[in-house]
Amino acid sequence: MKEISSRIKELIQQKGLTNSEFAHKLDVNPSIISHILSGRNKVSLQVVLQLKQTFPELDLDYLLTGRPSKQADGSYFTNVKTQEAKDPPSIPPPAKASQPEEKSVSTSALPPVSSRSGKKIEQVLILYTDKSVESYKP
Repeated sequence: MKEISSRIKELIQQKGLTNSEFAHKLDVNPSIISHILSGRNKVSLQVVLQLKQTFPELDLDYLLTGRPSKQADGSYFTNVKTQEAKDPPSIPPPAKASQPEEKSVSTSALPPVSSRSGKKIEQVLILYTDKSVESYKP
């Protein structure tokens, strides 16, 4: 059975694109496509989602499993015109770190810190599991 990378290469050839043009269409770094095609890296879910969003006619079953579901024209792509109109999967943008929210607190609320070092606390950051941040300045 052919690897997924060879099916991606087949898609690139069927679309008449260079590897670089293909990467540009998917909005991924060309090195990602190069590494997939050379076998260095496996295809990520993000790339699969980009493939489906960019080429909605792509048969994901064929791409992922290699099980052919050839169309009448001999290709492995469905005819978009005969397919029910479906929204391609949306790819969420990468999460952005929020700016720390500054709060003023009295120094009496802070735990005692040894003054032997002569250093003073300038700022305390609290990082939460939901990626939010709070900043306290004494």
